Amino acid sequence: MKAIVNTRIIAENGIIQNGIILIEEERISALGNKSDIGVPDGCEIIDAENCYSGPGFVDIHCHGGGVYPAIDNPLAAADFHLKKGTTSLTLSLGYNLSLSETLRGIDTIKEAMSVSDPCTINGIFLEGPFINPSLGSASETARPINRLEYETLYKRAGDCIRQWMYAPELEDGDDFAAFVVSKGIPLAIGHTAASPDTITEVIGKGASICTHLFDAMGCYSGNKSVNVTGIIQDTAADAALISESLFLEIICDSRAVHVKPANLKLAF
Repeated sequence: MKAIVNTRIIAENGIIQNGIILIEEERISALGNKSDIGVPDGCEIIDAENCYSGPGFVDIHCHGGGVYPAIDNPLAAADFHLKKGTTSLTLSLGYNLSLSETLRGIDTIKEAMSVSDPCTINGIFLEGPFINPSLGSASETARPINRLEYETLYKRAGDCIRQWMYAPELEDGDDFAAFVVSKGIPLAIGHTAASPDTITEVIGKGASICTHLFDAMGCYSGNKSVNVTGIIQDTAADAALISESLFLEIICDSRAVHVKPANLKLAF
């Protein structure tokens, strides 16, 4: 048996100070404050020196780690994040990749998942390529929805796909959404300027995730609508934010490039 002592435990209902975690046969058998948990004789003692102990972080949208892009070296990317506490990682292939590059990325990630044991990579997030061509740092690479392309991607990736994002206002969006949902893949919306009505409709058709709330989300009536009433009207982010059934991703980067502090506070 092992005992992690002198640690601050991130528990379900708060932080347990001066905590102890008992581990037996690679499973947690008990945890709590030092006054409540005793350390059995003969334990291997690990002194956490007042550092935090907590559950592994689950990251459902990650394009790489350190200097390693997911498409090129998924194992090194996963190892980088594991050292910082991420024990379950969905590697992302972005909308800016060509079809051939995306297929190569799928093959590389699947191979990494097969050779690593245990493996912290739990699958693939396809972030596109079917996005609104006016939204995103490389939006010029956006492609219209094409059945042959998404069927080709699914045939290669199969049940390794953990979520698939698209802009629901695109032509043939309903057919794509129906295909993704029929395969049991969580459907995500992002890089979109869909109207609130469209967002509501696709939620009803199975969309369950909003990819990076506020970032690369526009207004279906155009951002110049601010000139009429003084505020941008009816953004896709507004509709996503008020939904009670969407999981919302958000990118809290330190320079506020993706989400401004006021929007972050609003979401919270």
